[in-house]
Amino acid sequence: MKRGRPKNECQLPKGIETYEFIQNDGTKTIWTWNKEKDPTRPISVEVIYPSWYTFPETPESRKYEKELDKEKKRQLKSKLKREDKKNKDIPKTKQKYLAPSGKMVGYTRAKELGLI
Repeated sequence: MKRGRPKNECQLPKGIETYEFIQNDGTKTIWTWNKEKDPTRPISVEVIYPSWYTFPETPESRKYEKELDKEKKRQLKSKLKREDKKNKDIPKTKQKYLAPSGKMVGYTRAKELGLI
């Protein structure tokens, strides 16, 4: 007799089939079909990438990254403008300052970072 808790094996309902494929680059795809409903189209396809996998860089991905950078810069500028309006009539110790990381920090942290 074996010790410990018995293994729970996943039982798929009748008519459901799964197939696993491993590509040369290490990615694993799991295709699931329900043969009773539609024998030609899968229910789901799951792609599992290994931890060391690097995605190929495409012109579209670079363009998307540039757009994100532009949007981030716009957000920082608007954040600075809002903070400048707020900081106008407030003493230095109560003002907020923009750190190089893009976060707003208080007086003491800004002094530590050399912003003041």
